Amino acid sequence: MESGLVDASVREERTRREALVVLAGEVDVAAHERTWLVLRDALAQSPHLVVDCTNVTFMDTTGPSLLVGARVAAGPDGSVVVRNPSAAVRQVLELVDLDATFIG
Repeated sequence: MESGLVDASVREERTRREALVVLAGEVDVAAHERTWLVLRDALAQSPHLVVDCTNVTFMDTTGPSLLVGARVAAGPDGSVVVRNPSAAVRQVLELVDLDATFIG
């Protein structure tokens, strides 16, 4: 399985603009740089980031690190939310006690 397949788009939702990043495959150290660049570019479009993790098959601690970095980059008025976390994503976020922070 290829590491860190990412797709990014921007969409309108409700009254605020959100950037949507779709992750798939393995989110690990091999995918860190590429994934971070996509998250950073998405945050340049909107400080409200939605990360869809439906098709993430594996995540190591690189994933939470990327999410925390994105949250910091989003600034005080921004947000980062994980939607549709796969079992692999949920497990890692629970392990590092960040599930309540990111899963929405």
